[in-house]
Amino acid sequence: MPSVPVAGQGKGGRGAGGMHLDQYLWIGFSSSFVGALPLGVLNMTVLKLALANQQRKALEFSMGAVLVEFFQVFITLLGLNVLLSIPYLKEILGVISIPILVYLAITNLKAKPNLNESEGGQYSSFTRGALLSLANVLIYPFWILWGSVFIQNGWLPSNTNAYFIFSLGAGAGAMGGYLVFIVLGKLMWKYVTQLQQYINQVLAFTFFGFAVWQGYRLVLFFF
Repeated sequence: MPSVPVAGQGKGGRGAGGMHLDQYLWIGFSSSFVGALPLGVLNMTVLKLALANQQRKALEFSMGAVLVEFFQVFITLLGLNVLLSIPYLKEILGVISIPILVYLAITNLKAKPNLNESEGGQYSSFTRGALLSLANVLIYPFWILWGSVFIQNGWLPSNTNAYFIFSLGAGAGAMGGYLVFIVLGKLMWKYVTQLQQYINQVLAFTFFGFAVWQGYRLVLFFF
């Protein structure tokens, strides 16, 4: 995606830290795409619709969920921006994020696929996706955690333009994850347990890696 200059940037569409806007888009996309792969109510609903040959409903459901998630990510980052303006809170969040990342790594290694999903058949597919996404309160600590990691490491500058582009990427990443379940649903169902174990292992090592990186960065800061 070509870079788009915005207010406060020089030529080439670079933001704070010399990164391009398309890099903020990619960071949002990749983190959200990976986050959409572990089995939960949202993607299991998409998978079940795909298995029933209701790809259109699965797509409508995904669009409703993604629309809500865009605003959830954007609002979370704006709130996080206010919090990080408090002196030393960045470092405090950095310290807190380490045990959280380790905990997430361990829980992903121990996690087992949850193949249940709620019905909610009285709503349209789009509305159902939006409501279930809105009810997913775990998305806020998820993006507070990753947002603080990205901001602290200079990968995401503290400005509204970058947050907006990042949130667009996050929405696209979530949609990409749902499309995997729609397109490959029948194939994935045959190997869903084994596939989920691989995904959980990758996520666990990712969380461990970020925990080590956060610890290294904090050691450099304090010592």
